[in-house]
Amino acid sequence: MSSIDTTSIYPSFDKKLTEKTLHRLFYPDPADLAFAGIKSKSQFKPSKGYLLVVLKCAQYLYYVPQAHQIPLYVARFIVKSIYPRYLARNDELDQYMKSGTFKRHLPRIRSHLGFYGSPTEIRDKAMRYAENAAINKIRFLDVLNACIEGIILDGHELPALSTLQKIAKTAMTSAQKTIFDQIVSLLTPAMKDAIDGILAQVGPSQKSTWQRFKESGDLPKKSVLKEYLVSFDALDDLVTRLPSLSNIGPDRKEQLVSEALALDSWNMRRLSSAK
Repeated sequence: MSSIDTTSIYPSFDKKLTEKTLHRLFYPDPADLAFAGIKSKSQFKPSKGYLLVVLKCAQYLYYVPQAHQIPLYVARFIVKSIYPRYLARNDELDQYMKSGTFKRHLPRIRSHLGFYGSPTEIRDKAMRYAENAAINKIRFLDVLNACIEGIILDGHELPALSTLQKIAKTAMTSAQKTIFDQIVSLLTPAMKDAIDGILAQVGPSQKSTWQRFKESGDLPKKSVLKEYLVSFDALDDLVTRLPSLSNIGPDRKEQLVSEALALDSWNMRRLSSAK
């Protein structure tokens, strides 16, 4: 499987394939020839030869490509493997894929490759895969790849890359709210009051426990040392009473901590009460 860039696993013909790789991936086997109705190498028929080209490319890509997505050298290798003296042409391939013959062939190709499911069903599944991945994965490409892999393993035909990219972006946007909802569902009213308490400004310095928690690790002055000790004792006590977040991965936790540390008490209070 080729990749659309250095990290996405969406299959494509973005890299030039060696002759050895072409033979391994695109040389037709007897089942391919039987499907295309090819019984003899003596005479090339576009309706059968280019059907074979599309079939082999779809096997490799996990989706039925358009004519312009199939490199000429790949089409020529497939055709020459059966018709050694015939040179495939782009215009012939394009004409075939615009024909009524190809429209009749298309459902057969998808059925032969085991592709199933309506476009709506596949998009819904892709969204579920992306949403599940986005809970613990913080990189867009990781979410996109999880989505692609899930669709392939399920036996569906891959939607267009642009469609999957939109799905992954939407899932990442909604993941933050989903995580907050999961955490909030575990909090009792008493826990919420305790969390709210660390944002209150108290003592001579009028600093909240949250502000003190974020300050540097330098030793505090003697005049406020007692306040620091009380604050950290309160935080330690709060941690022991809060629910476990074992369902959230370490990368996502690190991201949430970084975001929280970037907020001061006033910003935290401006967030929704659920957050």
